[in-house]
Amino acid sequence: MTDWIERGASVAVETVLREWIEREARKEQYPDADPTDWDRERLRRELTDTYGEPAEPVVDGRLDWRAVELTGGELGELGTFPEPAWDHLAGDGTVAGAVTRLDDPVVVDDFPDAAEKIAWFAEHADEEFGAAVAWQQTDEWPPVLLDGNHRACGAHRAAREGEGVTLELHLGYESLP
Repeated sequence: MTDWIERGASVAVETVLREWIEREARKEQYPDADPTDWDRERLRRELTDTYGEPAEPVVDGRLDWRAVELTGGELGELGTFPEPAWDHLAGDGTVAGAVTRLDDPVVVDDFPDAAEKIAWFAEHADEEFGAAVAWQQTDEWPPVLLDGNHRACGAHRAAREGEGVTLELHLGYESLP
């Protein structure tokens, strides 16, 4: 973890939020948005209210943010978003766990949407989709994804199949007192 932080570059929380909104606004089901001049509170509110994204941990004033490039193998260590479907899919709560479980056709039948999205991202792992977002609280491992579960799983799958892929991660971690 410290290695990830040390090799990353500092990034402003507003940048994390703006880029997240820009990714969400590209999806068909959401309205277009230009968050360029929005302040932190409006960015948080839009992510939470308009896009239904878990932005609250991002604006926690105790977090420092780094932009880190992770290899597909490293992405496997990340925790998946903590909600029942991802918990069930991942089994052990990690990106690697979710990708491994999707090797089982029965699991694919239980999670067809996730399986399809992850397969698509694995096939397009060399394209730029923007940073995933994860946060790390003191003494907790692994960092947990708030955004980018499918992208991270796709990149991990591609790496597991021998492709040299990386994905940018905006990693929020608690500052030491």
